[in-house]
Amino acid sequence: MQFSKLYDVAQTRALDKALTVGLLTQTNLIEIASKSVLAELKKKWPHCHDIGILCGPGGNGADGFCLADFAISEGLNVTVYLLQDEGSISEIGRKYLEVIKKRDVKITLSQEFSCAHDVLVDAVFGLGINRQIRGHTKGIFEKINSSNIPVIAIDVPSGLSATTGSTLGAVIKASVTVTFFWDKQGFHTGDGKDSAGEVVIAPLGISETLLDDFNPTALGLSSGNNEIINVKRKQSSHKGDYGHVLVVAGNKGFAGSGFLAASGALRSGSGLVSLATHYSHAASLACLRPELMVHPMHLFSNFDSLIKKSNVLVLGPGLSTKIWGLSMFRKTMMFNGAKVFDADALNLISKAGSIDNYRIITPHVREASRLLQVSDFDIEVDRFAAAKSLVEKFGGVAVLKGSGTIVQTNGELPVVILAGNPGMASGGVGDVLAGIIGGLLAQNFGLFLSAYLGALLHATAGDLAAKKIGERPMAASDIIDQLARPLI
Repeated sequence: MQFSKLYDVAQTRALDKALTVGLLTQTNLIEIASKSVLAELKKKWPHCHDIGILCGPGGNGADGFCLADFAISEGLNVTVYLLQDEGSISEIGRKYLEVIKKRDVKITLSQEFSCAHDVLVDAVFGLGINRQIRGHTKGIFEKINSSNIPVIAIDVPSGLSATTGSTLGAVIKASVTVTFFWDKQGFHTGDGKDSAGEVVIAPLGISETLLDDFNPTALGLSSGNNEIINVKRKQSSHKGDYGHVLVVAGNKGFAGSGFLAASGALRSGSGLVSLATHYSHAASLACLRPELMVHPMHLFSNFDSLIKKSNVLVLGPGLSTKIWGLSMFRKTMMFNGAKVFDADALNLISKAGSIDNYRIITPHVREASRLLQVSDFDIEVDRFAAAKSLVEKFGGVAVLKGSGTIVQTNGELPVVILAGNPGMASGGVGDVLAGIIGGLLAQNFGLFLSAYLGALLHATAGDLAAKKIGERPMAASDIIDQLARPLI
């Protein structure tokens, strides 16, 4: 596995200010940045002859004007579209606009915007955008997105928050984003993954020594060569060395939830896995995977002995909040070890939750909104803030699932999982994740490490499954089948 540093807008502005005060002028940076974008454009689309550049009034627009100048020198046909009239353009932008007016370039207002180009360049809004995009501008963005023309974004796709990954009313969906200095955290979660496309980092000649003076605001985690856990086991070890997970899940009609969670725990390496599930389907589940110890649970069943034997509890998948599920939930409250709460366990603690620093919670957006008593929109508008709030309210570790899962605990930078795909938007996939994390906890990887390792294992197995059978037909059990590869 590999960590990478991610930064927010505030840190990027601080670096930009330090550079323009000290080492470089704003003009230097604009020209270096524009050359970097043009070089990437020619690399990605070597047969491109005609480009359209949509320029905003600020610094991003200045980059676009400068790029136009260099592109003309490279022999490209260039059309520049002004989002606003010339009077609204910044001083530095007007400087470069005057330069290209003397060149062989068509300059027109965005009312005449056309997608009839080989490549479009997004030079509208950069890091500074903090308002909702509406009206004419939104219409142009939608026109670009509905075309099949490739788009290269300068620094940030216009309309995307590079800090939160949320869309500010509308966003240009780029094929490639050439971002400056370092990677931005907002590109890898929420709307960022759909909007940024392939992210190319252009350091602009700034030394790593200087960049290291600025602390990252998040960490990205990827699988690297797909070998995520390579800790060798002792030859003399036995099943008791690798823990015992108790999965309490699966009310009547939800047999699959408990089975998937328990299978995830088993496949991630737990020495023993017990599944306490509704009596109506317990026998059939035992036949499906004989390695599991399946225990039929009636309303008044006592499983104190199971709790005493186990060192990790996974609670919630398919549990329901009705009488059987509520009874199981209450009986587990005496458990003192590490816990993973998912699904209906989250719905139950949302009503009367308390801080538990030995617990990992794994909510999706709707569950997170219930836990924090806010709307789904409030969660998605700033997933980093939501993950932090979950930890502040409930303790332990929060795994905020979704596009760009965020793993957060107190005292650590948030970890963004740089893997996973839309094929994982399917029933039971979250149950598998809860089980995987529980299996790692049983092996004493610790809460935070188990949470982000588990999320990465889960996402990587999902990507392997997508390569094998495709995203659309993927099911949760396909992810379990692929878990072995990144664990070898």
